[in-house]
Amino acid sequence: MLAKLIKFETSDGFEYFLMGSANASARGMGLTLQSKVNDEACILLRSNKEDYFKTLKINLESIPKLSVEDLSNHEKNAIVNEENLKSKAVYIVAAELDVDEVTLLLSSAVSKACRVQMLTSESAVIDELRYSSLEITTHFKSKTLERLHFIHILDERGAVISNKLPVVNVSLQIKSCPDPQQEKFEQALNAFETGEDDDLFTLLPFIQLEWANDDTPGNKQGNGVQSRKTNEENSKKYTLAELQELSAYRVELQRAHLSSPSHKVAEMLALLAKNLKLQNKNIYAESEEQKNLIDKAKTDGEKNAEEVASKQRDSVVCEREKKLLRKFFNSLLSNYQSRLEPVLNVKSDSKSVKQVEQSPVESRHLSNYLIALYLFMRYQGKSFTQTETIKLNTLADSMGNAYLKDFASKLGKKETDSVEKLVNIEYIPITDDYEAAGCMTGFIYNIIGSFLLAIIPGFLESDYEIINKRIKQNREEAFRRTVHILLNYNWHDLDIYFDILALNALLYLNPDDDFSSGVEAHLRKELNSIKSQTTYQAKEYQNNHLRFFNEILPRYRKILKTKEGSFSKKPLSAINSAELLLTTQFGVCALHSKKAIPINGGFKVYDINLMRPGFMLDYDCEDYCLTGYRTSSSQIIV
Repeated sequence: MLAKLIKFETSDGFEYFLMGSANASARGMGLTLQSKVNDEACILLRSNKEDYFKTLKINLESIPKLSVEDLSNHEKNAIVNEENLKSKAVYIVAAELDVDEVTLLLSSAVSKACRVQMLTSESAVIDELRYSSLEITTHFKSKTLERLHFIHILDERGAVISNKLPVVNVSLQIKSCPDPQQEKFEQALNAFETGEDDDLFTLLPFIQLEWANDDTPGNKQGNGVQSRKTNEENSKKYTLAELQELSAYRVELQRAHLSSPSHKVAEMLALLAKNLKLQNKNIYAESEEQKNLIDKAKTDGEKNAEEVASKQRDSVVCEREKKLLRKFFNSLLSNYQSRLEPVLNVKSDSKSVKQVEQSPVESRHLSNYLIALYLFMRYQGKSFTQTETIKLNTLADSMGNAYLKDFASKLGKKETDSVEKLVNIEYIPITDDYEAAGCMTGFIYNIIGSFLLAIIPGFLESDYEIINKRIKQNREEAFRRTVHILLNYNWHDLDIYFDILALNALLYLNPDDDFSSGVEAHLRKELNSIKSQTTYQAKEYQNNHLRFFNEILPRYRKILKTKEGSFSKKPLSAINSAELLLTTQFGVCALHSKKAIPINGGFKVYDINLMRPGFMLDYDCEDYCLTGYRTSSSQIIV
């Protein structure tokens, strides 16, 4: 049960405090004019002395009060019967206030001139906007929204042509119906932002990584906000029950989007990345663990016990951060692989790839990817030291027996004795581990490669323009940081993978379809800004930078023209191994190998092996390869 607290004040000086499942709605309070009311379980307290909310330290001064008359008016004006609905030219399905913007969802578009009136709780007009027509989804701003309570639509002559609907304040909706898990997240986020807790990794467990189908009503995770509606769906004639259900559903979706941990953590990390937030204070100095370490150092005769203990504590903290960082990356990769498994699964009988239709990507997953990029760049090139105990004789191979004997003698040790060695540990190691996600190579080939493969179906659009703008901004930021990471890596002789990832980022992550000279100049400026914020720089950065702007961008522009039909398709028979091609399902790939298969009439099809980061590592091909992809004799050449 999602419990609510509702306080009633009566004219005789008594206060009633209702605790239970009932909402402050006509059906929840049993005030409905219809035959059915909700089944609710509540406890009612009555007092003329005690303020229950004050006792619970809940401040409601900023939240407007709701009278019983308001509930009745809601029933009379919004919960109309079917006959009344038919008498209206248009029905307002939902009216929502988000900060300073109002969103209206109508049952149908208004093709004639009309007026939108905003009313107070007493139905006094506070503002009126004139329109030549209204779309099904309409957004507008007004300077007089503080007292906004109701809204309705009038025709040009002033006659009311819609129902009068209460406006839902989404921010207050979130505050009045908190999710316990969400409250814990808000507390952890607030503690980090205020410096009470400097542990960034306490926020990561709240992030929902699963690629669930969230854009269905009643989903408790509630992050699938962007429900794309076709013209056919928008023009559908709804029944009254369907309209009311849709309205409640939209409020819940908007509420879920605004409170999503993925979006909030991504925004916070963006501030950290731009150095707009000061470093938090160290909270470990007063901990019991720290005191025990200091006592131990003093017992061991260390002169600077506090400094020694601090170094030990730092090492413990750093090792924990490294493990949690790797855990987050691996969990993210596991979910990407689950998402892509149906697409990459090959049928053994027909040797053809399953044509699985993938749904567009939700903004939450874009924010999760951004979080991974921020964390990677935050810890890339950073390291810490650890003390390890080793036996001297294990150094024989690197030092030689003669030198080892002399070295042990100077230390006053035997060759079989153990010594402590200071070891440098990298948060994100520079290794060629192509399967792990916690090293540079694994992150680029797996996390970035898989995400760029998963977003080929596109991104879901929202009914809310403000959310669509946020999605576009996140795509721009994710694109820039993805390109930076690709530039800031030593590819050695694997430039083809750099080309594949860069082109797929341009095609599917970059929100600018027309990559003009102005867009290119802005990207150069932003990449220089990101570079100035990072401490790690690869040796091949400058060469990669030149390759991207001098070779990759011209190829991308050629793809855009080819897709428009300006260039002819090159026959697959003329494409050689390691040459790039564009596929509908997998984006830009490289041809690994091909085999022509004659069929009736002399026509040929090809079984080809494609390679690109994001595919599973194929040890037989010694590459990220997808084998057995059957296709016809033409492909767009990149």
